[in-house]
Amino acid sequence: MLLNSFNHTIGFWIEALEQYTFEQLCAKPTPDSRSLGQLYTHLVDDTNYYIGQIRICLGANDHSTEEATPFAKTLFLNNSFPDAMIEGAPSNALIPQPASKGHLVNNLVKI
Repeated sequence: MLLNSFNHTIGFWIEALEQYTFEQLCAKPTPDSRSLGQLYTHLVDDTNYYIGQIRICLGANDHSTEEATPFAKTLFLNNSFPDAMIEGAPSNALIPQPASKGHLVNNLVKI
């Protein structure tokens, strides 16, 4: 059931991507913000990272008795992020623009 929900989310991301041109995906709302293409790149990279972390967790019981932070608990209880602008780490400024719209779609499909 959880896997179906995950796959549905990936499908939703792909469908949402289809409505934008490559130029729109690369446009930044402000000089200091990320483009939608960079956001998609971030989603792909971080999703792949967390899938790797899930594999590690499934193979060990390290930290299994520790409790989640209050913020993490809220995220899980609400099954969403808060409805607020989230400022990322300074390293997020290094997220490259996507090579193409097709590249983003292919990376989402690979997930």
